[in-house]
Amino acid sequence: MYHDAFLLRELYGAGDLEPYGPAVLEPDPSAGGIDDLLRALWQRALIALHTFIPDESDPEGWVERLLAARQQFRVDLRRYAEALASPDPQKVQRFIADVGFYDRSDPLIRLARSLREGAEEAIDLEGALAAAGEQSQYARALARGMRYLRAASGYFEGRLGEDDLRRRCEIGRPEIPPP
Repeated sequence: MYHDAFLLRELYGAGDLEPYGPAVLEPDPSAGGIDDLLRALWQRALIALHTFIPDESDPEGWVERLLAARQQFRVDLRRYAEALASPDPQKVQRFIADVGFYDRSDPLIRLARSLREGAEEAIDLEGALAAAGEQSQYARALARGMRYLRAASGYFEGRLGEDDLRRRCEIGRPEIPPP
């Protein structure tokens, strides 16, 4: 939760960067802006987990199953809103600082930020990917995501078989720790 809140602030500022303007990231979690944003993000995540193709033979049943899944998805959005609007300094220390979650100076993070802002910084991608293994958790997560995207591209382009794809994407390997 603190990782999510930290990244939302880091990537979109305190409500001054699009697409989440000041009205959405209000400092008062009871005002509804943050709750509404988080609720919409969770609904999008749920729909993304569901099939994109509705069951045309049973559209009402498909909608009912989708809504039933939504009802089973329990997330206390108030806690997220509080972590975003008024973070607990001890939790920020514990979940962000102490674990080395994010470092703006990591080359891969700098490159990702520059691409997101539309101005590619002169950073060697391969070097940044290689260095990420010894950097912040977020840099390692970006590197892992890049490895997965490259593996998926190789598979869809016919350069990798299914076994190689599974190995490179660490599918079925619960012993692989999170980045």
